[in-house]
Amino acid sequence: MKLTSKMLAAGIGLLLLALASSIAAMTPTSKYVFTRVKNIESGNSTIALLVATLVDEPIEGVSGIDLSLVNNGGDLRLVMLRRTNSGIVTENYTIASGSSVNITGIRLMDTLLLQSLQGQGVNATAYITLTIYERKLLGLSAVALALFIAGTVVITTAIALRLSGLEVGE
Repeated sequence: MKLTSKMLAAGIGLLLLALASSIAAMTPTSKYVFTRVKNIESGNSTIALLVATLVDEPIEGVSGIDLSLVNNGGDLRLVMLRRTNSGIVTENYTIASGSSVNITGIRLMDTLLLQSLQGQGVNATAYITLTIYERKLLGLSAVALALFIAGTVVITTAIALRLSGLEVGE
């Protein structure tokens, strides 16, 4: 077997190892679900909040946020300002006294605007559910990059040797 054939086989093997390690690096190993409860009270009839202020602490790796807002006072109007890649999308909800609304798929930088329809203060409770996927093998992405570069170099060298006619072996 010629050296270039062995080099091509080794290069393809390195590329397959790179693929396997990159898949392992991106596979979540643990899923955590946290719920935060935050009382929202204000003497003003209108209040604006970033979703991030309801979380209390910075949490890394949040992949999903769901919000359940329970109205403890008079009728409320909720305006949700969602930030998207193309701009801001507005969603309007009316929450009767003692009722709730559930909103899924929100982001930390989305804005909640709560307005009392009777001109009273705002009194509500927010239940924020955070879903976090932990990737403990994320360090394998550097190994995958190194294996990919090594495999590419080996394959390129084998092709260059074969095209130049400098092959060694039978």
